Amino acid sequence: MSILDKSSHKIFDEQGSRLLVEYEKNSNGKSPNNNPHLPPWFNLKKFRRIKPLVNQYFFSIFLAHFCGLLILVFIRSIYQTLSKTGKSKNLVTIFYRYLHTCLFVKKWYEGQIWIENDPAYQSLQMVKNMHQTVSDQQNKGRIDENDEKSISLRDMTLTQFAFAGLLVLSPKKYGFSNRKEDIETMIYFWSVIGYMLGIDDDYNLFIGDDVETIRQRCWVIFRENFRPSLLSVADTTTNDNDDDRIRMARQIIESSNQYIYGLRYGSCMKFIWQSLQIESEYPLLNREEKFWYYQMKIVIEKCYQFTIVRFLLNQLLRLSFYLMQFDFMRGFKIRQLSQMDHQVLTKSPKLIQ
Repeated sequence: MSILDKSSHKIFDEQGSRLLVEYEKNSNGKSPNNNPHLPPWFNLKKFRRIKPLVNQYFFSIFLAHFCGLLILVFIRSIYQTLSKTGKSKNLVTIFYRYLHTCLFVKKWYEGQIWIENDPAYQSLQMVKNMHQTVSDQQNKGRIDENDEKSISLRDMTLTQFAFAGLLVLSPKKYGFSNRKEDIETMIYFWSVIGYMLGIDDDYNLFIGDDVETIRQRCWVIFRENFRPSLLSVADTTTNDNDDDRIRMARQIIESSNQYIYGLRYGSCMKFIWQSLQIESEYPLLNREEKFWYYQMKIVIEKCYQFTIVRFLLNQLLRLSFYLMQFDFMRGFKIRQLSQMDHQVLTKSPKLIQ
């Protein structure tokens, strides 16, 4: 049972922001293959259902991941953690961060994370070790129990939402299956991933078997955490340069456009806006953004349901990820992004942190 089921959101927010992830925890129960990193409630048969589901909805799932990670940077604590690592300071570093994230997640979907020498398991442990390193560095001196922590349990819960919350709340808006069994499979997968990354069961957003209970948790997280942050950056009367979170989000779009084509900041934000049914309208600033927004909406909500369209989009994204694994292709993209970084730095040095 999640703390969101037992307590108010205020308690989740206040307590969770002061609690660190338990990276070295071991399972108290028996896990398959005697792997202490697996949860005691791990069910291999249930977990394996994710692979055919991802094969069928590959593009849809990664689009939802990307949109969730995009709005995650508007959470102040998440933004502060990302900015302090130095791995989100320009287009090149952001390109590597989010490309590696996509490739890691792809490996988790397709691999065998329950086997210790499997590449999927090893990449998951690599991510956990990176989290622990950043946590140790950024939490030095924060010894008081009332100090807010970097990469807290609250932050990890919000990150879980970023990866799968949109698929739980608005599956059809992202072209995903609306079948209860498929949503359950996605939920179960990310509950296991959360556990293996060190999230305590009380803060594991997707723990449990009841889809409606988990959907309600997701609505609470969206309403109390994401919605206020999104509304705070939607005011177009404010210069984008006044909010570093907007700059980072725009850089995520520009760098990710090297392997997920057709992305535009305003278009993606409005698409997310309408998928979550936020009451105020997100304004599109120009014709190009309007064009890409309506293209996204038509292709994902209307066309992706057809097998041939789904197959083509799935394969195009798979091909793009495949090509990005080659040094020469990454090098070509990096040179383009480096030139863009140089142009921005020349115009305004403050924009490169």
